[in-house]
Amino acid sequence: MKEQGIKILQSLTADIQSKTKRRLLLVDEDTGPTSTQLREAVRLKSLTEDALEQYTSHKGSLFCIMNEPIAIIDVEITEDLRQARVYWSLPYGVLLMDTKREARVKAVKRMQIILEERGGVLQGLVHAKLRSYYRPPKIRFVPAEGEMIRSVLKDLI
Repeated sequence: MKEQGIKILQSLTADIQSKTKRRLLLVDEDTGPTSTQLREAVRLKSLTEDALEQYTSHKGSLFCIMNEPIAIIDVEITEDLRQARVYWSLPYGVLLMDTKREARVKAVKRMQIILEERGGVLQGLVHAKLRSYYRPPKIRFVPAEGEMIRSVLKDLI
């Protein structure tokens, strides 16, 4: 009896899986971002970089360290495209300088406070360009750390 139950259950599961677009039992490796998320992340990264450049060239050095604007490293967008994390780092010139780690940590903390308080300016510039397409995502700025920065610096060098 148990053998027949398992065989029937397996055949029903195979039948359902063949009729659905998504697999029923997702493995962690298969749950990555969708193509829409990736496409929108690339577009949002480009628009954020443009907004940062536009703001620093016209309005001043609010988002600059040593007269260089911060660098936008990566963007992640939620599945519903309503929220985005923009990963940023200190300017590449500052990262490559031979400065103490404590000084860099202080600069990151200070810039994160500025982005939390005044980052809405950049978000407004990005939203102005995205409004005609769809409801733009709410942007949250997050400092890039560890491997994310190392991979970018490795590409630069």
